[in-house]
Amino acid sequence: MLTREIPLEKLTSKYIYTMKIMKIKEIPTSQNNIESQIQESDLRWDKLYTFGRSCTIDSYTRSFDFKCTHNILFLNKMLFKWNMVASPLCSFCKQEEENILHLFSKCSYVKDLWSQLNEIITVQLPPITPKSAFFGYPNSSKLINHIHLIFRIAVYKRRSLSICNVQHILNKIKNAKKIEENSSFTTLFLRERYTTKGWSTSNTSKV
Repeated sequence: MLTREIPLEKLTSKYIYTMKIMKIKEIPTSQNNIESQIQESDLRWDKLYTFGRSCTIDSYTRSFDFKCTHNILFLNKMLFKWNMVASPLCSFCKQEEENILHLFSKCSYVKDLWSQLNEIITVQLPPITPKSAFFGYPNSSKLINHIHLIFRIAVYKRRSLSICNVQHILNKIKNAKKIEENSSFTTLFLRERYTTKGWSTSNTSKV
C-alpha cells in the first residue's frame, strides 16, 4: 500500500515492479536448513535469535550463540571440504561427520559429559536435543541456558585435543559466574539468576 501520493506519470511498470520486489521477504537458507535437521517447523525465529544474547553479557558467548542459531559454526564436516582438517568425523566419538547437530546433541561422548555435569551441579539440566544444539532451551531459565552455552563453548574449544572432562567445564562455569558478577554492568538480573536455587553465590562447592 502506498503511503504517499505519486504523480501518475511516474507510476511506470518498472516503478511498480521495484516496489513489489522490495516487499518480497525470502526466508534465510539457514532457517530452512536447521528446520530440516531438527525436523521441526513454525519456529519462533525472532525469539530464538535473541534469547541466547539475553543470558549473558560476554561478547564471545553472544557471538558463539549467534553462530549456532544461524548455522555458521563451521566444524569438521565443512572444514574438511575446505582442506583445513584431515577428517570430517567428530573430534570426540569419531563415528559421524561433525556438525552442530551431531556435536551438541548426538555425540555419545558429549552426551555423557552433559549427564556427568547434571549429576554434579544442583540445577536440574534438561536432556540435550537436536533443537538445543542450535538454540539452547528457550522455555527454560536463563541460568540453564547460560550453563548450556558455556558447556557448548568448552566442548567446541577442546575439539583439537579430542578430550574434555567435566572438571574443565565446571571451572569454565565458575569463571563465567565470577566475571559476570563482578562486571560493572548493572547486574540486577544477574544477581537474581545466580541466587536461583541450585546456584547460590554462597554455594560454590557445587558451582
